[in-house]
Amino acid sequence: MNPKEALKITDKSRRIQGWFSTEAAMLFAWFDEIQKSNGIEGDIFEIGVHHGKSAVLLGAMVKPQKENVSSSGLGDRQIFEKNMNLFFHDKLKLQIFAKSSKNLNPQEIGNNYRFFHIDGGHDEDEALNDLKLAANSIIEKGVIVIDDPFRSEWPGVSEAIIHFLDSNKNFCAIVVGFNKMFIVRCDIAHIYLSEIENTDQRQTFQIVYPWRIKELPFMGYSLRIFYMQSKILKMPPLTRILNLYYKRGWHKNPLLKPLESFAKSISHKNMLI
Repeated sequence: MNPKEALKITDKSRRIQGWFSTEAAMLFAWFDEIQKSNGIEGDIFEIGVHHGKSAVLLGAMVKPQKENVSSSGLGDRQIFEKNMNLFFHDKLKLQIFAKSSKNLNPQEIGNNYRFFHIDGGHDEDEALNDLKLAANSIIEKGVIVIDDPFRSEWPGVSEAIIHFLDSNKNFCAIVVGFNKMFIVRCDIAHIYLSEIENTDQRQTFQIVYPWRIKELPFMGYSLRIFYMQSKILKMPPLTRILNLYYKRGWHKNPLLKPLESFAKSISHKNMLI
């Protein structure tokens, strides 16, 4: 998905109740663009739609007349359908499973999904069940995204991820950030990582300063981690200024380069890691 379109949809969906950051939306759009540029086609599924805050972005990711969006959850269906209709005016091929994901199986939902977003129950059993369902429902080059990895409030999600990866050695976590973890089959991980490691692409999708990326081992594979330095967290006004500086492309203007140097010098002098 074009990053400008992703930003437009994210901005329009701010009024929808839910938890889905702009950075997470851009990461979704980036993975979608990687899939499309590599000819990876398939449907999209989301567990835990609530009112549709992330579902509207997923709906915009599908190819008209070619791909479908399916969803499950126990939220307010009327509000969800109203929000989806406001964005797509009944033009989206949407299938709703109005029940708990623990009662779903690949035979019922199908197995042609290229993008499978999990934001359902956060207990270990619930999250693990959703991961298993996703693994059996995605295509060979598909991606599983799970919400709230490593969150102290929801240890069950982390337990489920570790259990799943330990029991399914052919899957690996390749990216984590903005409250989302991306999991793919290890033998096709290079398709995504070659783009994620591209600095120009990160700039295009506006995942820039104050965000950084580092690589650490996790469950036998190299995990790319988007994070913000703790010293940056202590100076929100500076963070906002520098983030805007990069997002607007001002860093390309040599006349504004001193602004970047000055802001970063203040950051290094006044904050501890």
